[in-house]
Amino acid sequence: MIEYLSRGDITGALVSLFYSLGGESVNRYTTKSIKPLPCFLLSLYTLSFWALQAFADDKGPNIEKISPDQALVENFPTNMITPEAMEGREPTLPFHGSVETYKKTIIAIENEYGVYDSRLSEQLMGLGLAYQNQGEHKSAIGSFKRAAHINRINHGLYSLSQGPMLRHLVESYSADNDWKNANDKQQLLYELERRNYGDDNPKLLATLSEMVEWHLDAFQRGSNITHLLRAWELNQHAISIIETNFGPDDLQLDDALVRQVSTSYHLAEYQMSISAPTNYFNPSQKTTTSLTQPNIPEQDQRFHSMLSPYRDGKTALLRRVELYKKNPQGTSNDQAEALVKLGDWYFYFNKRESAIKTYQEAEKILATTDNSGERIERVFGKPHPLIFDADRFQSEERDKQKQQGYVEAKFDITPGGRARDVRILESEPPDMMDSLVQQSIKATRYRPRIIDGKPVLTKGVIYRHIFDF
Repeated sequence: MIEYLSRGDITGALVSLFYSLGGESVNRYTTKSIKPLPCFLLSLYTLSFWALQAFADDKGPNIEKISPDQALVENFPTNMITPEAMEGREPTLPFHGSVETYKKTIIAIENEYGVYDSRLSEQLMGLGLAYQNQGEHKSAIGSFKRAAHINRINHGLYSLSQGPMLRHLVESYSADNDWKNANDKQQLLYELERRNYGDDNPKLLATLSEMVEWHLDAFQRGSNITHLLRAWELNQHAISIIETNFGPDDLQLDDALVRQVSTSYHLAEYQMSISAPTNYFNPSQKTTTSLTQPNIPEQDQRFHSMLSPYRDGKTALLRRVELYKKNPQGTSNDQAEALVKLGDWYFYFNKRESAIKTYQEAEKILATTDNSGERIERVFGKPHPLIFDADRFQSEERDKQKQQGYVEAKFDITPGGRARDVRILESEPPDMMDSLVQQSIKATRYRPRIIDGKPVLTKGVIYRHIFDF
């Protein structure tokens, strides 16, 4: 009978039931036996009940009623686990619904399939993103956490498909200034991928890159040296993976080497921040007062004492120069750019003779390229601040909901790369950022203007700093 019901065959099920309960009795009844009569009547009663129930419901036992909300659910491919999701990357499904739409869909799934149905993960992801778009990060965190929990129930504790949930949790925790939980989720994602891929798998590189950049950003917002040390360690792992899988001269090393320079730069800035103002135009930057803060674990203090920012940055920059010399895909402009950055590093650490020699080598290479005069003028014809985290300033997005102010200053830059005679020309709102900008200009080191291979004085440099308030 069960087999017929599973196919929705009511007639077959009833006949099967008839024979199972009363069929044998009917045969005996036809031979004048009256004892099986109660069993036969029970069979007829049961048969009639099933028939009436089936037609009253106007469906077979295997056909489900679909509510309007359930119809909405069915229109979403919520139960799809895409290849991207299984690799821990963003799913390809679009998330364009509103908070209310996702809530209704989630309730419909829960009512129909239960609170741990696998389809809920995708909808909770969409709800979390909708909350993120509205800036409601605490609500977004709740949605992403539940999505990850349901994902683990359905796909296992170490499933890579929970990767997108973890990445969005990091984003919302960071936006909420909850650095501890953000760091914990970053580390969980890292350990999850290491468990699935192994320590030397190139698939780890994308996550390692994200983590290094996140730790650098977290340091810049909070000045906790632990973030710098974690960034350094993780970046060394990335370099090791590239060397193991692709060789010591693969161009994929370039990004990792640039991150090593950036980490070393911030470590140097951290050390100098004890006695000098910060180079950053960021009024919220906290100034560190001790290299051995109480909140820094002892193992981090030991690790920090083993690092040399100057040496580590120099090593990375020298490797970049050699990388572009040896690699056939490297252009003359790439080689020159790597040399200029190496020269900047020397200049920043007061290795002036080494810096000038390196700049001259870069200029010789630029002289062999197309539009050489224009390129040389752009690199050496005016001063440039020596900041080894340029991407952060170039890609910084301004909050359109806030007002913008500015400070315009005028100053000279000496052959040694220092600003002098700094004067504020105008500012709006007046006096809000004047003092900070003036101090920052004085603290910043510059690549001086270079003519015929020699640094020269540059007078009347105009700089306008724009800020939100």
